[in-house]
Amino acid sequence: MKNGEDGEADLTIEMVYEIQQLRVEGAPAAGVAEGSRPMGRSSQKQSDAGLGAKKPNDRLFGFIARGSVYAGIRRICKAAGLPYLGTHQPGRHSFATEMIVRNNVDVATTAEKGRWKSKGLLMETYVHGIEGQSVIDRVFGSTQPSSDEKRPSQ
Repeated sequence: MKNGEDGEADLTIEMVYEIQQLRVEGAPAAGVAEGSRPMGRSSQKQSDAGLGAKKPNDRLFGFIARGSVYAGIRRICKAAGLPYLGTHQPGRHSFATEMIVRNNVDVATTAEKGRWKSKGLLMETYVHGIEGQSVIDRVFGSTQPSSDEKRPSQ
């Protein structure tokens, strides 16, 4: 983890399958242009090659340095016409919102699975509410009475 501590993560079977595909000999890393190199590396040896390597190194995603992922994310966002968000917003913020807001998982479980040290920080910073009228419609929206139901007189 970025604080230097080891950590564990629960993976779905779908995630395990996707990770296995990354380790297939010769398979390019997701979103990586052939021949691209990690930031700050002008040349590579075959044994420690990262992005664009002809054979995988011992790193799961092929990145030598922690910051190497950002160039690919910027390139993909630009090509898709999306604003650049880095890794934190789509990672930690989306995880918290998906767990708590969209899937009704309790705060304690979300904090444990997301490795937050404080439930308060999780709720104050990382959980985002549902925007727009749809939430009001979903919770308080009325249904139209059927034709055989008697409507109250006005």
